[in-house]
Amino acid sequence: MDQLTQTLKDTPEKIALFLAKELKDLLQAVPAFRAIRRAFPQAQICLISFPEYQEVAQRYAAYVDEFFPFPGHPGLSGRKVKASEVVHFFCAMQQRKWDVLLSLQEHGSTVNHMLMLAGAKLTAGYFEASIAEMYEADDRFFIPFALTASSNSSPLQLVASLGIPVENDAVEFPLFAEDEGKARQAWPEWQQKSFICIHPDGDTSHQWPASHYAWLTRKLASEGYPTVLTGLHGRQRTLEEVKRLVKDGEEPAPVIIDQTDLGSLGWIIKQSSLLVSNNCAVTQMAKALQVPSVVITNDWKPEQSEKHVVLSEQAAVNLNTVISTLMNLLKDN
Repeated sequence: MDQLTQTLKDTPEKIALFLAKELKDLLQAVPAFRAIRRAFPQAQICLISFPEYQEVAQRYAAYVDEFFPFPGHPGLSGRKVKASEVVHFFCAMQQRKWDVLLSLQEHGSTVNHMLMLAGAKLTAGYFEASIAEMYEADDRFFIPFALTASSNSSPLQLVASLGIPVENDAVEFPLFAEDEGKARQAWPEWQQKSFICIHPDGDTSHQWPASHYAWLTRKLASEGYPTVLTGLHGRQRTLEEVKRLVKDGEEPAPVIIDQTDLGSLGWIIKQSSLLVSNNCAVTQMAKALQVPSVVITNDWKPEQSEKHVVLSEQAAVNLNTVISTLMNLLKDN
């Protein structure tokens, strides 16, 4: 029996999952969503996160029943917050009378104290290992998180610690008919031909330079590989610079699709032969869709495999290294 049911002396019926970080963190948490749903198939499961991530909850409706927007909190989200919205949020939380409020957010030093205000019967999460002696955490429901740990530590660790069965850590990104419709609307000239998808706008603190993306696009064109440059709606800063750099080139112009949402971007990636990006969320999508990828990053260390190669930004300064990596992936996959 899992520790939640054992402590409550009944199967939890109302479960809230809190995770207010970046998109990549939400996508990485999907295996945890799946494990919780399988353990509690009749429960009402709610995802609490930033308002812009409502689409994520809708996409994973098999695991999440509803979405509740989190307005932020002083000292936590790094966003401007209104005191009135924070007060309203916690009043609404208390009215929901959660059986379980599970924080999938590492560290926990600020998050846990904040979430205690939600009034759930049982709250579980992480606590910061370096201040364990100052934090009276019930080790049945809280596990330590070391600040030196990999940024890829999975919420599955927490789920498993609660006695909830974990079958696997496979990521998912379901595609729907409307995703294809939106993608075809954004790219009406699409034909079933091989192409490489390049997504220049990352979500890391360091961006691979636009000039490198432009060089890569031209080089691939000169080698006979069509490219598609993509950008999520509202996040095309680097893409705009790449567009400026490649538009006057002699090589065939790349297809540029700069107004996708998550679903239409996922559909385009699924049609591609390979993805190149330093956007951690987008590379998670490629992994879920089983599309080979080259990830350029220093901030995030995804697991490498035959289909997913990670290059540090330092290594990627040598553009020929990037090209040879791409060619080898295309040859092997």
